[in-house]
Amino acid sequence: MKGKKITRGHNILGGNIRKARLRVAPSLTQSDLAARLTARGFPMDRSTFTRIENGEKYLRDFEIKAIARILRVKVGSLFGE
Repeated sequence: MKGKKITRGHNILGGNIRKARLRVAPSLTQSDLAARLTARGFPMDRSTFTRIENGEKYLRDFEIKAIARILRVKVGSLFGE
């Protein structure tokens, strides 16, 4: 899919992850979240989160679960439930 722009709305997780990341007290930066995931064995960096939050990168189920745990939210909330 290189070079092909993903149409907004196809990846609903990105915006919801950003909202949850900013709601955590204290809020987490993309780098903070990436570092916490890396420490748990899911290597990511800030640029990866930029792509996730912009809807340009998809996540695997186990990554979504780890992100939800770090952000202290239910997985369903990241899907807008």
